Amino acid sequence: MRLARWLVRVEDGYKANPYHNKVHAADVLRSAHVLLTRGGCAGAQAPDDLTQLAVYLAAIVHDYEHRGVTNDFLVRTGDALALLYNDRSPHENHHLAASWGLLVEYNFLRGLPVASKEQLRRMVIEMVLATDMKQHFSVH
Repeated sequence: MRLARWLVRVEDGYKANPYHNKVHAADVLRSAHVLLTRGGCAGAQAPDDLTQLAVYLAAIVHDYEHRGVTNDFLVRTGDALALLYNDRSPHENHHLAASWGLLVEYNFLRGLPVASKEQLRRMVIEMVLATDMKQHFSVH
């Protein structure tokens, strides 16, 4: 029941914009599920249960409360999200922080050991931050 309530709250957080909406989130979740269960990565080993959960959670929340504008727009206009996250992936950081706050509120992972929760959180963070396409072209 906690999971179902969390899912409804996350779905409600997807705005009715042309692309970053709940249909897009459902499509990403379905696509991730197909890749995890039917393959798609030649020779890859099937992920463990915690990694699978991380993939599903990341797919679900990856555009939570997206405003329908780019990160560059947020930075150029001095938006509060850009200021809060120091101009670094403001949308993605918000998707993570806001949705994880809901996860804590609904606490459907309460039976998971602390070390597993920490690992899960790290994986979800990495996956969602990787959805900022600008980071794919940065030089470190």
